[in-house]
Amino acid sequence: MGKTCLILAFGAVFPAIAGMVGPGALTGLPGLPLSEVPGPGELCVRTGFGYVHTGGGSNRLEIPFAACMGFEGEYEAGAVLSVRCPEGASARISDITLSGAMLYETARGGSSLKLTGSLFLPTGEEAFDPGAGIAAGTVTSTTFRMFRFSAAGEYRLHGGQSPWKARWEDSAAFSFGGVSYLGEMVSVFTSVSGDSRGTLELTGGASLEPWRELLLDLILTVDMADHGGIAGALGLSWSFRGGSEP
Repeated sequence: MGKTCLILAFGAVFPAIAGMVGPGALTGLPGLPLSEVPGPGELCVRTGFGYVHTGGGSNRLEIPFAACMGFEGEYEAGAVLSVRCPEGASARISDITLSGAMLYETARGGSSLKLTGSLFLPTGEEAFDPGAGIAAGTVTSTTFRMFRFSAAGEYRLHGGQSPWKARWEDSAAFSFGGVSYLGEMVSVFTSVSGDSRGTLELTGGASLEPWRELLLDLILTVDMADHGGIAGALGLSWSFRGGSEP
């Protein structure tokens, strides 16, 4: 399914605070969901600029746009899409993902459990995107001193780019990994993610938070299900805090 990619990205992560933008535009790291939710009224936006060379030899530029917002300290909602510029072709829009989550339970020691759901809108192209779909899952995270471990599982139904005509198929997805805080401004992270359709990716990177609201990071992702392909990207993420500061 997946083209093998090495992804070098300067993206959007907030390792020290809630409001990080991860998979599905919910709280998390690149390739790794986290069980936190943003504070009430807190909005986090993400963009970037990337170059992808796939195992099949094709090249494209990608500009992602994502936003995530918290509600009442227990809920969050997000949306994400990408603008793609394939080599020798005009710009195209990817599938749109709409996601929501509820913080189900928290425990002493920094552990928590979050319930998630997503809706995939088939606005992209079959060569790049899975098309229509829905998903439901859970995310759990816990802290060991300066290390945050997280694991997630998700059940998905896929309808392709023509959901009214296609036969829907199901799959299971997973991800696990963690982030290590090296100080107030720097952290490193890694994750493994995949699904029953044959994808498997290894992601690692480091992030820098020069200001409280702004964070930059550098990531490397290897698609272990196939071989070949490389990509790079630059980006940033900005958090707009709701309410008054403590």
